[in-house]
Amino acid sequence: MKKHLILLSVFLFLLSVKSFSQTVYVNQTGNTYHTNKCKLYTKNFEAIPLWKAKGAYGKTPCNKCKPPTKERKAVAKKKSAAKPKSKTAAPVKK
Repeated sequence: MKKHLILLSVFLFLLSVKSFSQTVYVNQTGNTYHTNKCKLYTKNFEAIPLWKAKGAYGKTPCNKCKPPTKERKAVAKKKSAAKPKSKTAAPVKK
């Protein structure tokens, strides 16, 4: 039973890391990372996680496509839920 719990914990951890990492695209010679919709993007670009592009490769964001600069957080749902509601209410029909 303990083995199952440990395996489940490891699986969930790996799944959460994969789902919250953002993918950016780099080439071997450039100093920047891009989105897949960038004008400079080609089939020769390699898809890597954002943290790796910034950390291990030392790349900076492209000025043209403006890729993400921070990793997504698990609290992204909180931001969408915290949007202020409109103060004007729709008229009530009688």
